[in-house]
Amino acid sequence: MKRDVFSWALYDFANSAFATTILAVIFNVYFVMEICKGGVPIMGRLVPGEALWGYVLGVSMLAVFVLAPVLGAVSDAGVPKKKFLAVFWCLGWVFSALLFFCRQGDWLSASIFFILANIGFGCGNSFYNSFLTDISTPANAGRISGLGWAFGYVGGGLLLAVNLLMLKQGFSVSSTFLSVGVWWALFGIPIFLYLREPVRARVSSSGSLLKKGFHDLSETFQKIKQYRETFKFLAAYLIYNDGIETVIVMASIFGARELGFSTTQLIGCFLMIQGVAFVGSLVFGQVADRFSHKKAIATTLFIYIGICFWAVGIKTQQQFWILGAVVGLVLGGSQAASRSLLSLLTPPEHSAQFFGFFALTGKLSSSIGPVVFGLIAQMFHLRLAVLSLAVFFAVGLSILYFVKEPETAPA
Repeated sequence: MKRDVFSWALYDFANSAFATTILAVIFNVYFVMEICKGGVPIMGRLVPGEALWGYVLGVSMLAVFVLAPVLGAVSDAGVPKKKFLAVFWCLGWVFSALLFFCRQGDWLSASIFFILANIGFGCGNSFYNSFLTDISTPANAGRISGLGWAFGYVGGGLLLAVNLLMLKQGFSVSSTFLSVGVWWALFGIPIFLYLREPVRARVSSSGSLLKKGFHDLSETFQKIKQYRETFKFLAAYLIYNDGIETVIVMASIFGARELGFSTTQLIGCFLMIQGVAFVGSLVFGQVADRFSHKKAIATTLFIYIGICFWAVGIKTQQQFWILGAVVGLVLGGSQAASRSLLSLLTPPEHSAQFFGFFALTGKLSSSIGPVVFGLIAQMFHLRLAVLSLAVFFAVGLSILYFVKEPETAPA
């Protein structure tokens, strides 16, 4: 393996620790159950921790969404991408580590630290992904991209396993946040040492970058509208992905709040879900190739709707483990089938633009779902917030119904 490819993939190994330990399993529960214990008084109202977490997550993802077009223009404009990646890398690991100092009642500082760390994670990934064209050719881009995903799954899962051992040895829960900062910082170094960045012609000013970023976004949107099936699919994806992303970041909170899961139990359950998701992506990949990508996605969405209704009534931890296994099965399948259907609906000459818009759509949907979840949890109940996610899946499924899947990729 070439040194620049290895160092590039290793950055995914590094920052995926944030996705698992901070976003999905440990910090989100700590924020709700410890930092915001008993609720947070804001403007005369007592806001439950799970609601505040939804709002904070939504704000951070909205910030990434707003910055994304500008960062995309930077990637295309000849500005040294390593420098920008270094800024967001430092932002991510430093503020992840600072979460170690947050205790009960420190909801404001914890919120600010998390928002900045998540901006570092999301915006850093924009530059990280853009290096793929520098280290690959059309013949091996898929393999190298897959290598990055594989390194990410291993890195995130490995640190989560280390965190489990730490907690069993008596380390505090907050020490796992410090471990994320150290992990991200340490394994992120090689990309700056060994990845060679080609020299490009530079644009004249930062103002032109801002204008170019949003102009390119508008141009891509208008181009996608010319391809009706692609446009309809992206509309469906925007809505149902809202539900999927919210399930990922809220599931462990539900387990802790409603069923009394400890942090170590949640880590074990999440590791199981990761393993099942890997199998699910393979199974639904076969289903998509043999029958239909659209039918594969629709099947996962029907199951997600059932999961939402099932979750409302579960009462035991054993039931949650079974539910988690089902979530893992459709989680891997829905993501894999969505990407493959878009590849069928995308003209080859527009693949980079359309997949970039696909990623941006994912960022936007990641900001809406948690806020809606938080509002319903605050006004009514956590279980009703879970049930509300069925609406995202049902509406997305309804739009998907009208998408005509081609038998071959469009010319």
